[in-house]
Amino acid sequence: MAYFSLPLDLVATVYIQAASLTEARTKFDRIVSKGIDARDKRWFSNAPFGSFFLPELSFATSMTLLTPTGASCSEIEESDLLQQLTSREQNLKASVLPQSADWFGEGKLPVFTVDVHVRTTGFVKAASLAEAEAFLAEADGDAVHWETAAQWFEFEALNDEEYPLILSPNITVVGISRGCELFLRWPLSKDEPDYAAELNAAIRKLSEGFNILEVGGLAKRLKHYFATTDMSFTLLGDDEIMQLAGQLIGYRIEKQGYNAPPQFT
Repeated sequence: MAYFSLPLDLVATVYIQAASLTEARTKFDRIVSKGIDARDKRWFSNAPFGSFFLPELSFATSMTLLTPTGASCSEIEESDLLQQLTSREQNLKASVLPQSADWFGEGKLPVFTVDVHVRTTGFVKAASLAEAEAFLAEADGDAVHWETAAQWFEFEALNDEEYPLILSPNITVVGISRGCELFLRWPLSKDEPDYAAELNAAIRKLSEGFNILEVGGLAKRLKHYFATTDMSFTLLGDDEIMQLAGQLIGYRIEKQGYNAPPQFT
C-alpha cells in the first residue's frame, strides 16, 4: 500500500455577529486567504443564534467535500504526510483573530452568514494511483464533521479500509463560494421557532438567587466540561443542554459589577 495526496476543495459556512452588513464584510475579509487550524475548536461553534455563547466569528461544525477537479494526485512519502498533518501556530484563531471573542454580542447582535470556498490537502491510502483516484472521485458531497475530527486529521484513520481518506488540519479560506453572498441569518422571522430565546429564558430562570461571586467557579467547571466532553452541541441531550445552561448562568446575569465574560485560568 502507498500514500497519495492532492488538493481538495470544500464548502464551509461562516457565521458573523455584526451590527451591519458592512461590518460583517469587514470581519469576513480578515480571514480571506488566511489559514485555520481544524484542530482548534475555537474556530467552530454549534451554539444557537441569539445565544450569549455564540462567537463573534465562527465556522459551522461541518464542511462538505467537493469532487477534485484539475489537480493531479501524486504519491507522497509517509514522513512528508506526517509533516503536513502537523498543526501550524499561525492558523490558530488566537493568531488570526487575536481580538475575536468566543462569547460575543450577548445574544442581541444580528448574525450574518455565507458559504465559503476552502482548500486543504487530502491523503489516501491505496494500492495504486488509479485506485486512489477512483476513491476520490466518489467523495463528492461527503460531510466532514468536526465532532469526529480524529477520523479526519489523524494518520491512524488511514487504516480504515472502507474510507482511507484523511485531511490536513491546515485549511485555507479561499473566498466566498461562487453565487453566494453575505446575508442576514438572524434575527429569525416570526414564523420560525426561537430556540435560543427559549434556552436563554431557561438560563435566566436558573439564575434566580445566584451569587455573582461564584462566576469564577462556574468558569472553571465550564472549562473542565469542554475539556472532558468531545462532542458538539447538536449531540447533547436535553438534560445535558440544561446542565450546560446551569454552568453558564453566571454570565447571563445582568452585569451587576461584572462587565466581561468569565476568563478561564
